[in-house]
Amino acid sequence: MVEKETLTTKRILMFFIPLGLSASLVILSHIIINGTLTRGDNPEVIIASYVIAISLFSITERLGVLLRHTCSALVRDRVSFKAMAMVGCYVIVALMAVSTIIAYTPIGIWIFTVLYGVKENVIDQIVDVYQILIIVILFSAVRCLFQGVIILNRQTKWLTIGMIIRLIAMYLLSLYFIHTGNITAKTGAYIFLAGMVIESIISFIEGRQLVKKMVNKDQNHTVTTKTQIFRFYKPLIFSSLIIVLVAPLINVFLGKTNDIELAIASYAIALSITQLILSFFTYTHQIVLTFIKTIQKK
Repeated sequence: MVEKETLTTKRILMFFIPLGLSASLVILSHIIINGTLTRGDNPEVIIASYVIAISLFSITERLGVLLRHTCSALVRDRVSFKAMAMVGCYVIVALMAVSTIIAYTPIGIWIFTVLYGVKENVIDQIVDVYQILIIVILFSAVRCLFQGVIILNRQTKWLTIGMIIRLIAMYLLSLYFIHTGNITAKTGAYIFLAGMVIESIISFIEGRQLVKKMVNKDQNHTVTTKTQIFRFYKPLIFSSLIIVLVAPLINVFLGKTNDIELAIASYAIALSITQLILSFFTYTHQIVLTFIKTIQKK
């Protein structure tokens, strides 16, 4: 990495714009999924089933997404990356264990029926979707871990490239489901999984190349152990849980309406359009994490 450099607006924009575009493209992926599900029979029930499963999934996935922030903030050499990778493994195992318990035990059914107020006739669809989403957690966490390395090295174009390829694959798979007419709530989960696998592979390949180019030990960098990384990661967990609980709570309240499926489906589609605009700015914090040392040297 370059030690001395001139920090200009152009340099910051070249770093940030690909990040903003990749975040906006994530919302497009959800629009593709929702657009596909609307073509199924009884689309309100299909979309509602998918959205409820996704809202619960987002709580656990969010903890995996935090690996991106943690990695870009703390990794500077291969020693710190090794510690970060071990923390990532612990997080992935824990998240998948919790998700598996929810998906394959009565705990999940209790959450969907009691907390969400879902009718029994759609429980099976929701559980089917959630069982697929367990696999998504794995690939999402791996993606975020290596995206942290990519952001650290300011190769943010790869986030945009990965998202574009992901969207193309998701769109083609969407066309396949529409053409065959086999559209259920699980269809959305399969499209989501396919896109995440592809983006994860791209991030892994590029991230690994960047890790190999790192020095083994940066003498100016003090992060060397898992304990140090957990000390940074844990506060992010609590703050993110508060934020990520908003969406499930909204769906819980929508579950108290007279027409549950229509209310949740309508809200999901409207929210995806709103987030398309707001999402561009979700990576603003990465500017500070990436350039703070450059600013301090001035």
